[in-house]
Amino acid sequence: MQKALFPCLAVLLVLFSCGDSSSRPDAEPHVFDVQEFDSLSKAQGAIVDEEYRSDSTLFGKRYYLADTAKVILEFNRQEELQSVHWYNGKGQELWQENYYPSGQRMARFGKSVNEGTGAAYFHGSYTSYYQDGSVKECGEYENNQLLWNVHWESDGRKGDTIIYEYR
Repeated sequence: MQKALFPCLAVLLVLFSCGDSSSRPDAEPHVFDVQEFDSLSKAQGAIVDEEYRSDSTLFGKRYYLADTAKVILEFNRQEELQSVHWYNGKGQELWQENYYPSGQRMARFGKSVNEGTGAAYFHGSYTSYYQDGSVKECGEYENNQLLWNVHWESDGRKGDTIIYEYR
């Protein structure tokens, strides 16, 4: 069963990470389909744990996918997807995506883990999106610090390159 699960998870990871390009990176609109993910996870034998707020609204879902990964979905009070966190089999967060209330992806961040504390921090590339799915910004983090980013106007014009220096 675990052998069949890993290829499905690898395909999911590739599908969710598509959309970046080195030129004007116009991404296709990307909506995380919670129902499709639910059905695929259940078909692969994932364990799903749901957490509710005191007002009975869904706060989050945790998917335990054998020993290979864990996915956490977080929802706002209207039960609209707010964020997706993907972990490896060691419990280390690999990436995070945030979503607009419409379901469109707002941003995607690479993460890394401090081996001593186990805490995740922003590390690697990130991309943020306009509500129509086109790229708003892309850049890179290193050890929780923004190294650089490039901003695009909503009409596709490239903005200034901004380099942030933290002291």
